[in-house]
Amino acid sequence: MEKEGLAGLPAASLVLASVPEEPDDVAAQFLIASTVNDSVVGFCSFSRVGAGGSLMQIDVLMDPETGALGITLEANVLLVNYAFAQWEVDRVCFWSAEEDSEMFGANRAIIREEKILPEGIRNPLENKSARLFVIDRSYWEKYGARFLKWLVRIPADR
Repeated sequence: MEKEGLAGLPAASLVLASVPEEPDDVAAQFLIASTVNDSVVGFCSFSRVGAGGSLMQIDVLMDPETGALGITLEANVLLVNYAFAQWEVDRVCFWSAEEDSEMFGANRAIIREEKILPEGIRNPLENKSARLFVIDRSYWEKYGARFLKWLVRIPADR
């Protein structure tokens, strides 16, 4: 992440603390590039956690300047969809810094906050400044897939 200039981003400490230390615990990792100019604008890590591997944790770090371009939303939607398509997991979870977590309130049909940590999940910051959110496969298939179909359409057709 340092090589790509992402280590200094505001949420880097949360993401780095969330990613498993053991390489075998990481299912996949990606750099996220802008389709406009091919510049790297983010990083993503997938790790299987929880009893029986039914829960996939996604850790995403995005350059905050990409939010205005819609890249952050699009990348996160595609990453959640990738997790459900690639692995047979019931739920996908992700951490959000307290100051960034209010944006998820608008998506309550899909995203819910997990107040009690599932087995195998630990608060990466060991305090209250990070909140855990979960997306259930059933809700994703009902609501998220529709949004994804809209997202991948040509902008003029939206």
